[in-house]
Amino acid sequence: MLFNSFDFLVFLIFVFSLFWSLPNSKKWILLLVSSYVFYMYWNPIYILLLLFTTFLDFYISLHLTSSINPNKSKKGLMLSLFLSLTILFSFKYIGFFLEISKELFKFFGVGYDIPEVSFILPMGISFYTFQSISYAIDVYRKKIKPETNFFLFSLYITYFPQLVAGPIERTQDLLPQLKNKHFKLTPDHIKIGLFYILWGLFLKSVIADNAALIVDSIYSDISNNSGGKLAYASFVFTFQIYTDFAGYSFMAIGISKLFDIQLMSNFKSPFLSESITEFWKRWHVSLSNWVRDYIYIPLGGNRIGKLRTYTNLFISFLIVGLWHGASFNFIIWGFLHGAMMVLERIFKLNIPTQYTVVRILKTVFTFSIVSLIFVSFRIKDVRELFLTYENIFTLEWRDLLFWFADNRYNYVFIGIGILVVVELYLKKKSLLKLTKASNFIFLPFCILLFFLIILTGRSEGAQFIYFQF
Repeated sequence: MLFNSFDFLVFLIFVFSLFWSLPNSKKWILLLVSSYVFYMYWNPIYILLLLFTTFLDFYISLHLTSSINPNKSKKGLMLSLFLSLTILFSFKYIGFFLEISKELFKFFGVGYDIPEVSFILPMGISFYTFQSISYAIDVYRKKIKPETNFFLFSLYITYFPQLVAGPIERTQDLLPQLKNKHFKLTPDHIKIGLFYILWGLFLKSVIADNAALIVDSIYSDISNNSGGKLAYASFVFTFQIYTDFAGYSFMAIGISKLFDIQLMSNFKSPFLSESITEFWKRWHVSLSNWVRDYIYIPLGGNRIGKLRTYTNLFISFLIVGLWHGASFNFIIWGFLHGAMMVLERIFKLNIPTQYTVVRILKTVFTFSIVSLIFVSFRIKDVRELFLTYENIFTLEWRDLLFWFADNRYNYVFIGIGILVVVELYLKKKSLLKLTKASNFIFLPFCILLFFLIILTGRSEGAQFIYFQF
């Protein structure tokens, strides 16, 4: 069930109406049932996997990981991590692993024929697995107490607005809200919630879905397209993936606001970043924070010398790449981001940033690097990746300018123009700033978004890119 579909609109109206007609003590039960219905709408059989993993994490954390006996607690954590990662590996990475093994056998002249194994990837498995892992680790670290109510814990794992594409919420932030006995609906909740949904839908249907038409048409025939076309498509794709994922995240926040639940902000104007380091503080914030807290810092962070710091950064970003998908292009994507983070630390330049022109140049440079790295996110074949880079780096600027000129009135660029104006207005602050603007600005802006969605948005309800992760 997609957020940008009529089915979900009916579902949300029904759940919202019933939620606020129930006593506060029963509201979480409705959210739990609704979350399971929401997930089963996609593929009913995988609800069994979700229930199984939820039960394992709940039982092990309650009876083993939370133990005051250090050995028992550690064994519980290891068991929980092993089972969670084994399930994730079995569904997401087994095919990739067997493919690599097959190539290695071929290289060494071993004639063993490895059978092909593939599964339908359970939607959102990377998101809810990382969320359950963070719960197990926090219980082990004694940062939180284990939840004793299985159904409340199930709601924390399956809460439908963020179940399939995040943000990856922490137990101490989300679970107490789900237990809340004092839910309250105010005019501000409705105003903020509906605006976040409207903004997210605008990003998805007007920018991301229209951008997909441009990107797919060019990337479908890489060998016969010029460097100018590929550079143009790569620029558009950078906005496509941002508005697609951010659109989902903003809608998730807005939907939750209608239930008096606050989700974290997953995007904070990332394309206004002046470095790759800053970019990762603003892009997919829940994942970058998760990797920092549960991988980078436990590895030693930046506390054990420069070489170890650089190694930890590479390991962290390789994991970020693999988290996104089981193929070499995602490993390359993570490697390139790790390399840029390391290079920024090695060649740290004390460039004065009080001058606007310097900050603009740094922002443009960072955006250009991010766009080039995102090419590896879009390409599935490594050979095509290098061909794309070769064409882009040998492009004729006149060719690129002609493509922009010919397409400057495309709906995508109208949407991108509005997005840029909004983010410059926000100045890296929360979208809440817009909801507090004068009604002479806010209401006409909402009307503009609404009509752009109706008139220029794609009505098919295309799937969100991050659903595949």
